[in-house]
Amino acid sequence: MQSSSNCKVILDEEELMLYNLERFRYGMGNPERVSSTSDLAYVIYTSGSTGQPKGVMVDHGNLYNYLMWGSDYYFSSPEAGNFGLFSSLSFDLTITSIFLPLVRGNFIKVLSPE
Repeated sequence: MQSSSNCKVILDEEELMLYNLERFRYGMGNPERVSSTSDLAYVIYTSGSTGQPKGVMVDHGNLYNYLMWGSDYYFSSPEAGNFGLFSSLSFDLTITSIFLPLVRGNFIKVLSPE
């Protein structure tokens, strides 16, 4: 996956430790917007029906459209939409559990494996 995606950074335990040592150097404000709807939001790997992992690229525009559809489809009132996060980040529908509450102004509760 690393080589086929041409990724430039891997956030592993070592990288997170380095960040924690330097985090005081980073600003607390929101960063300047530098992306457009056609820019890549994320890549998720799926084996699909072939059994061979392949990356599926999702751009910001498609993610936005999906979340706006999901917000209207799943919720009848504006205050609804808190989620419990219990599925793996490698599961494609986890995107719904992460981003949908956030775009609605709600919260996510990360549940323990038990």
